[in-house]
Amino acid sequence: MSFENIIGQETAKKILQGFLKRKIFNRTFLFYGPQGIGKFTTALVFSQGINCLNLNDNNPCFNCRACLLIGNLKHPDLLVIDGSINANIKIEDSFKVHDFARTLPLEGKFKIVIIRDAHHFTTEAANNLLKILEDLPEYLTVILISSHPHLLLSTILSRAVKVQFFSLSQEQIELFLLGNYEITEGRAHLLSGLSLGSLGKAIDYISGDSFINMRKSVIDYLYFLKNNRLVDAFTNLGIQDKDSREESLKKLEILSLLVRDLLMYSAGYSHLMINIDLERDIKEICEGLDFEVIQECLSFIVSSIKSTTDYNVNPTLFWDKITIKIKDYIYA
Repeated sequence: MSFENIIGQETAKKILQGFLKRKIFNRTFLFYGPQGIGKFTTALVFSQGINCLNLNDNNPCFNCRACLLIGNLKHPDLLVIDGSINANIKIEDSFKVHDFARTLPLEGKFKIVIIRDAHHFTTEAANNLLKILEDLPEYLTVILISSHPHLLLSTILSRAVKVQFFSLSQEQIELFLLGNYEITEGRAHLLSGLSLGSLGKAIDYISGDSFINMRKSVIDYLYFLKNNRLVDAFTNLGIQDKDSREESLKKLEILSLLVRDLLMYSAGYSHLMINIDLERDIKEICEGLDFEVIQECLSFIVSSIKSTTDYNVNPTLFWDKITIKIKDYIYA
């Protein structure tokens, strides 16, 4: 994977290639933007460029020992902390960074730390990391990756070179799917629309039936809500206290897309629907619902998505609130 192969993100790539050209690496970088749009992939390519033995026109060669080891996450001068695994980066993880940063590079010119989902730092761990960022060793590069940069400490944000990444267009994702997977044009169009600009989501949707099953449970949830069967609606979603925030958010995003399609259908714009394969279900749920009611439901769901920054939220209580609120809109 080279800079040229990274889909979109032209501004981010230009900024990073500028750093490669000037050989300025003793920095803390913050790669921020929505999930699944290439931030981690870009971080790896940038890391390869930093330690590449044959850098050419600000692009790593991908064939030297350094490039190959970094690409396989096996370079002794690369440390990756993945905050997405347990949605929690603890003090022990920040001490790993301290230990890693304490010694000179073993093979490369620079040591590189990549921290995925850096917004998952506990306050204690973030403050411990800050000690390194305040006095960064001349041989160290730190790359923070986050889809929620506002959750990072302001003192960390102030020390980072910020590189913004943007959602991809539906066309970009659709073309990628058609070029890399055995998939029909219709399915590629559907999944690229459902992905909301995230290539990572689109790929996840292809790789298994979990998304299709989840979408089925959400469309049934709407059927039950419309018929005032709250218990059935909630039970059908299979929400449990042990569910992760990400799992709840996935269902909430699917719900927002379905309610958006209800709005499009109600307004007479069925050709603008995203879930085009569910038009029959959308039509049935729409019957008897006022446009204004659907609009209020969608506004509430969108605001709920934006407010889900509390990583200790209880999924059961969260969906209880959403279910009751939507029911109140429908039967007001």
